[in-house]
Amino acid sequence: MLRLITHIERLLLVQDCVLVPGLGGFVLQIVNAAYNTEENVFVPMQKEIVFNATLQHNDGLLCESYMQMYGLEYRDAQHMMECDIEELKSTLYANGEISLGFIGDFRVGVESQIVFIPRQYGARSSVYSYGLSSFSLPKLAALESSLRPTPLYKEEHSHEDVFYIPVRRSLIRTVVASVAAILLFLLVSKPIEEVNPAAYKASFVPTEIVYASPEPKPEAPKKTATVEKAEPSGMVKNSMSESPKPVEKASTKPAVVPKSGQKMYHIIIASFPNQEQADEYLQGVDKSVYAHAAVIERSGRFRVYADRFDNRAEAESYLESVRGNEQYKDAWLFISR
Repeated sequence: MLRLITHIERLLLVQDCVLVPGLGGFVLQIVNAAYNTEENVFVPMQKEIVFNATLQHNDGLLCESYMQMYGLEYRDAQHMMECDIEELKSTLYANGEISLGFIGDFRVGVESQIVFIPRQYGARSSVYSYGLSSFSLPKLAALESSLRPTPLYKEEHSHEDVFYIPVRRSLIRTVVASVAAILLFLLVSKPIEEVNPAAYKASFVPTEIVYASPEPKPEAPKKTATVEKAEPSGMVKNSMSESPKPVEKASTKPAVVPKSGQKMYHIIIASFPNQEQADEYLQGVDKSVYAHAAVIERSGRFRVYADRFDNRAEAESYLESVRGNEQYKDAWLFISR
């Protein structure tokens, strides 16, 4: 019988539930910390042992403890455990009461039922209270007179009482925490990224660009060759009436197709309030130079762009080249998604 009690005590130190087949189960329940107002005692959080007689099935935990301690096989350990349980039950019903060590006591009730009484105090009771013990503190009412502040000085001619303005510490802590949070935000805030200011220089579109159709570009004069008469030396001079001008070639770069939610950079060369004026202006743009020119609509404005890019550095570089054209010197960068 004592051997069975030893195994139950040993398992309750590491398990919250220990089942004894044919007898019942011991369950550990957590009891929260409490304050006894009558005795002025603070009781720490602890575990209380509860016995449930309906838990009589075998979960193998107690039998495994027998096997580990005595090095037995499962059947031998189970037989030894059953013998100890029968001995405990017979002793209990014969004496009417039996002690289970620091766990508690078993008693036989009026209707022959088993009544469990947990042990409140004992040499090992601290195991179930996390090593804490109860304690008491003196009431603040007894210390009220000693904590009352005394005035630093007292006026001789004043017979009135001294008034004190209380300041809560929680208010001071709140103010200090708010100031610390503001300073931390200022220290870790991300600096503003440097940008190219030239890319954001916007200007109004001239009236003749918005409402007047672009005039057709004059055709370059044709090259005519003149042949001078042969000089006495027999040499013939050929000259051109006009030197050829370099012609800009259209970009061979494929058009950028924007992805969903991707940021795009448009080189805007004109802006209009409606679609008809934008399309009319787009027809006058030289497609041989600006092959990707098109119209984009945002917020009720129809803007004609020379090209668009998904890379900002490329867009700003191309913007400078577009502004080199006198006709589009007011071009600007428009960012959209």
